[in-house]
Amino acid sequence: MRRAIETAEIVAGPTPFVAEQRSELFEREPGELEGLPVADFVDRFGHTPWQDWGPSLSPGGEDSAAFQNRVGTAMDRLAAESAGRTTWVVCHGWVIRAAAHHFVQGQVGIEPTFTGVANAALCVWTSETAGAPWVLERYNDHAHTAGLGDGSGSFL
Repeated sequence: MRRAIETAEIVAGPTPFVAEQRSELFEREPGELEGLPVADFVDRFGHTPWQDWGPSLSPGGEDSAAFQNRVGTAMDRLAAESAGRTTWVVCHGWVIRAAAHHFVQGQVGIEPTFTGVANAALCVWTSETAGAPWVLERYNDHAHTAGLGDGSGSFL
């Protein structure tokens, strides 16, 4: 998604890191309703999108199991590729929730117990070696964003 890509480029700007786009770490695919403003979704269906973790939002969208499998596979691949190095992933909240659920070996298709994260929040996981358990160091740390914007204007 464009916002995550732009943010990754900004974050990488003053560092030697190069932002790399990975389609398997995009947010959950909404299907036919992609691009519909959230307010229009609520007007049309009477509830906010993604209230129910399990099913797809609309035809052509991902259900929770497909999404969690995609993110978990991508995180495993990324961890193997970057073993021994620090890797940043700039993504959206549901990817973070699915990755965290994967790191603690949560059951696919079950809604993660991890809550959503604030915009620009930091979530830090470490692992000593490839295949070793992940350790959570920070989750939803967004103190550095206090007083910035209201986050309105969300789209699917």
